[in-house]
Amino acid sequence: MYTDLNAAGTIFGGQLVAWIDEASAIFASCQMNARRIVTLKISELIFNQPAKLGDMLEIWCRVARRGHTSITLEVIVTRRAFADDPTRVDPINQYEIKASSEICRCETVFVSVDDHGRPRQWNKLSGSV
Repeated sequence: MYTDLNAAGTIFGGQLVAWIDEASAIFASCQMNARRIVTLKISELIFNQPAKLGDMLEIWCRVARRGHTSITLEVIVTRRAFADDPTRVDPINQYEIKASSEICRCETVFVSVDDHGRPRQWNKLSGSV
């Protein structure tokens, strides 16, 4: 949407980072079966290509590592223009995808915390991919 664009008419990077944080936090919360989690880290983010007005962005998440109090996710953001081939599929599971549609990728790390903000162990058996 227009409000998400920068002066060059492409996606504002800060907005995309906020969406990555929100989407991956929702996924992490479900995997950890924990409502109280905090973002520990968002790894280096390199923008491979811009998204433009009218593109639909997809944020894909997959568990990379499970710690005692944390979870690390692999995150891939892809762009789907309305003219894209509708048969393309999930990049996380390594199915065929056009390389040109990848906006960026990163890792996010979330920590489960108690009421006082201290790390707490989460039940690894409760979350499935």
